[in-house]
Amino acid sequence: MGVREYLNTPRIYFDFDGVLFDFVKQANADGLTMTQAKLEPGMFRRLPVIKGARAFMLDAIQQGYVVFGLTKIPSKNPGAASEKLLAAREHYPELGDHIIISPDKGAVGASKDILIDDMPIWANAHNFPGRVVKFEGCWESIREQLNIPYTVASAKCALADVLAYHGLALPNEVEAVIAAAKQDGERAARERLSSSCRAELTKYRQQLSDADKALVDELIDAMLTSAEQWMR
Repeated sequence: MGVREYLNTPRIYFDFDGVLFDFVKQANADGLTMTQAKLEPGMFRRLPVIKGARAFMLDAIQQGYVVFGLTKIPSKNPGAASEKLLAAREHYPELGDHIIISPDKGAVGASKDILIDDMPIWANAHNFPGRVVKFEGCWESIREQLNIPYTVASAKCALADVLAYHGLALPNEVEAVIAAAKQDGERAARERLSSSCRAELTKYRQQLSDADKALVDELIDAMLTSAEQWMR
């Protein structure tokens, strides 16, 4: 086994449960307490993703960060390690094999690195040597704190996540609009995407929460403001 050499590039470490995966939602859906859910076979393999997480990860990579997953497993459920690795491979392929399982998050990272964690008081995360950013359920806030804007691809990814959270799929018409916009000038692309996307997504609005309705509008705007990406 060879020795790996990494460039001196800042890393973003992502906690799993509560940041990349919605542990609480699945536990509630299964009628389990948090303690029961941690020991439930297969639990960590079937957790739903948190909307917006992969879109943010894509943009972090675009900004030059190296991304890692950093998580711990319940001491009484060693099988959770395999489940988490398989779940990450399916939902966050960008991580590759950059996944660290450790009970001590303070033993990982460097001063230039960032840890995104929903519970920094657990697993010694508060002693992480770099910057700790607390995730409180909103990736928009993390984007603002780290100055990582949307691209067209990531906004589309986040939009698909929002709809999937409610059991909906991104309309094929939206994909077609984005593809067609590549052939237009920036102004035409904006107008085409604005009118068509909003029209196609209006039919879903009654099924979304108020917060997600606002998020859908924000993501469409993000795609519009990134329109110059399509013309390259």
